[in-house]
Amino acid sequence: MITREVFVDIKAMNRNGLSIRRIAKITGLHRKTVKRHLESTSLHEYHKTKRKGSILDPFRPMIDAYLEEDDYQASWIFDKLAGMGYTGGYTIVKDAVREIKERNLPSRRRSKVLYTTMSALVARLKESPARVKPYLAASLVVVDEAGYLPVNANEAHLFFQFVSSRYEKASAIITSNKSFIDWQELFGDQVIASAILDRLAPSLQGHQHQGAQLQVERQGVCSAAYTTTGR
Repeated sequence: MITREVFVDIKAMNRNGLSIRRIAKITGLHRKTVKRHLESTSLHEYHKTKRKGSILDPFRPMIDAYLEEDDYQASWIFDKLAGMGYTGGYTIVKDAVREIKERNLPSRRRSKVLYTTMSALVARLKESPARVKPYLAASLVVVDEAGYLPVNANEAHLFFQFVSSRYEKASAIITSNKSFIDWQELFGDQVIASAILDRLAPSLQGHQHQGAQLQVERQGVCSAAYTTTGR
């Protein structure tokens, strides 16, 4: 595509008797291009068409929000978006999720500290592996309010698997209103309670506080009378 100035020059050189070959040499254009413009009465200007937006564009803020919250899989996010009215395909969601994860990879490699309550963690463990993945990868996990709500046998086993997965790999702070000798009551099973303590025991540090509590603060939430730290 040539500019209007070049188009006018081609017409002027032709009126002055220059051949197509000569005009092509002067302008650096192909002879066929010069001939086409000489035969045209006006310059057909190219207008760049505006790129159409993707069907996923209205949902991209939600994808960012989900991945900020957790390291969700693309299939999980796709199901959530479909429930919000997204009618596009899965592939475009998968590509968007991968792009965002790759973009955020440097920050995700830094040490990460996550807070949760015992009841919230158990709920994640029961829901899906994807919901727990960030807590398995974090450098430090603070599990608050252990012992405030009852834990059944299945939930106790899930928590044991979680602790085992992080064994000698990362640190944990578990806050509870019960001493270690009362953990059998907490988990409802002496065997599972002992197994959990065994995973923490190699580097276990216990802190008992009376009167002034040791506080773990997150968004205004404070709790804990005892803490244990793994690793």
